[in-house]
Amino acid sequence: MPPVSLVDPVEGTVGARLSVGPIVEGGRQVVGYRLPTLRRGLLRVGPLAAEVRDPFGLAQRLLPGPGALVITVLPAVDPAPALPMGGGRHEPLPGLSHRVVATSGVEDLVTLRPYVVGDDLRRVHWPSTAHADELQVRRDEERWQGHLTVLLDTQAGELSAEALERAISAAAGIIHTVAASGDRIRLTVTDGSDSGMVDARRASYALLEDLALIEPHDPADLTVPHADPRRLTPLVLLTGPRPGRALAELAPAGFRDTLVVRFTGADDPESDRSGSLTLRPGDTFAGAWDRHLLALHGATR
Repeated sequence: MPPVSLVDPVEGTVGARLSVGPIVEGGRQVVGYRLPTLRRGLLRVGPLAAEVRDPFGLAQRLLPGPGALVITVLPAVDPAPALPMGGGRHEPLPGLSHRVVATSGVEDLVTLRPYVVGDDLRRVHWPSTAHADELQVRRDEERWQGHLTVLLDTQAGELSAEALERAISAAAGIIHTVAASGDRIRLTVTDGSDSGMVDARRASYALLEDLALIEPHDPADLTVPHADPRRLTPLVLLTGPRPGRALAELAPAGFRDTLVVRFTGADDPESDRSGSLTLRPGDTFAGAWDRHLLALHGATR
């Protein structure tokens, strides 16, 4: 059998060339290579082609294979500490709360939500279903969730390219932490992007995909979120060494508390802003948070 090589173009590299050994009739051979994933964002791979040569190397033929793929490389994750959650713990997951009379005659408070495929039909609440004209499923135990808003400052010139990547990794870490605790998160960007308040566990992959595609924007387009007046939600601002403009815009936004996380370079001066958290190159979010708490406790003694 003539030797075969698989040629796969990979954006930003010289591509991959894989040699395939002789294969018996009806046989199969698996070959593979590692993709470069050091940079977040979109990565174009392919189209794959098979290069077949005659045994003497005098002629070759290129056979087309699968088409091109565009892969999203997610950002690196800087594990975040357990940040203070606030506000919405007084609100259950979305649903309708009703008082119903159980068979014992005792009034009971339950939460109902629309039926989704896979729900146990034994949990359908038929009286409410008849009233709503659609299946309503009983949720006996309400799960209470905290709420957190994150604002990522991506104004051009506010963070260096290296600092922006660290800030994005910190945002990814916050998403993982909030998802692990079963709480809700709102991811916003100063370019106006806003995920809305979502269940972090269910939306984490989509949020990470959004982070993978972030690019700096014109400072003239600066947009900051406003707090939902129905819940007291803290905000984490991920920004550069001098976040003055973003902070000024946030002042009337109505958030209960704002934690400023500054990503600085090695040569940037220390901040004298009380309450801000500074991450220098090489710092981890969790380690800087521990130092921040120690400094706050020491200042209050």
